[in-house]
Amino acid sequence: MAFRVLKIILICVLLVVSVVCSLVPIVLRCVASRARSIRVRNALRTVMGLASCYGGGVFLATGLLDLLPDTREEIGEGLKIAGYRNVEFPLAEFFVVMGFCVVLCTEQIILHFRYVLEVTRVQLSSSSSSIVAADDQCPPLSESQSSLFHKPRPTSSSLLRVGLLVVSLSLHALFEGLALGLVTQYSLALQIFAALCIHKGIISVSLGLNLASCQVTTVLYVTCCLCFALSGAVGGFIGVTVVDAVRSSASRLVSGFLQGTACGTFFYIVAFEILPHELEEDQRQKLPKLIFFILGLSTICLILRVGDCYHFHLDWYTSQAFAAWFRAYRLSYTSS
Repeated sequence: MAFRVLKIILICVLLVVSVVCSLVPIVLRCVASRARSIRVRNALRTVMGLASCYGGGVFLATGLLDLLPDTREEIGEGLKIAGYRNVEFPLAEFFVVMGFCVVLCTEQIILHFRYVLEVTRVQLSSSSSSIVAADDQCPPLSESQSSLFHKPRPTSSSLLRVGLLVVSLSLHALFEGLALGLVTQYSLALQIFAALCIHKGIISVSLGLNLASCQVTTVLYVTCCLCFALSGAVGGFIGVTVVDAVRSSASRLVSGFLQGTACGTFFYIVAFEILPHELEEDQRQKLPKLIFFILGLSTICLILRVGDCYHFHLDWYTSQAFAAWFRAYRLSYTSS
């Protein structure tokens, strides 16, 4: 019960982080406009890039060293309960690859239809007297990370293009929320929470800047940011519901499948979003970003190594501390 409450609190904190970070572009634009200095913009851009690479390292280590072994354990226990003890097919790795391919194919299909709509719009506009310049389009999703601090340009607002952008990003948030809701260990939940705070903060800022560059209305801006933030919370609550179900073979297999899918999403984020855009954006920052990426990997490795060498059972200590706090809170609530 206490662990379930902890996960709900972490999911709610991630919801607040996503909403707050999506409003950061307004503040950054005010700071940049008042400073009128390229140094301020470059400093903000560098900080965001380093934080993104650090989060990528945390994601990769968490997926490979924690989430993937947990997926194998869930699937193995589910197969044992169902009576299948000699299954040689690597189901855990298959679910990871499946999750990777599902997210990749879904996003590429969305981007394909978005490109078709853009080409159609330009062709229709070229036949009229008011031709829309090609560089006034909304930045594509694949360039959202590298264009975080570019100066926004006036564009024609398109509800469909904005919707495709929000849906594509929300897919990631949904599976990321699943990864947090499905974990059964305190230490792993805290590790995934820390990684999600970094990554969702970067993505939320990127989404806000994309919406601002499209010059959407304030109501639509807030609505899109809320949809993106709520998608992660929905995924988290779905994961909590699945974990708290009866621990039958079916529930364990479903939990393993969803965790494998979330693990594949982690790999997609690192391999196709964070590393390609951050390492190719600025050649001068390549080495510092690589160092921060390795620091992210080392952080998770150090936590796991310390736990193995010194028998520091983080799950037990964290569970006891949080359970004690939860009991004290419940007693104070009932006494009042």
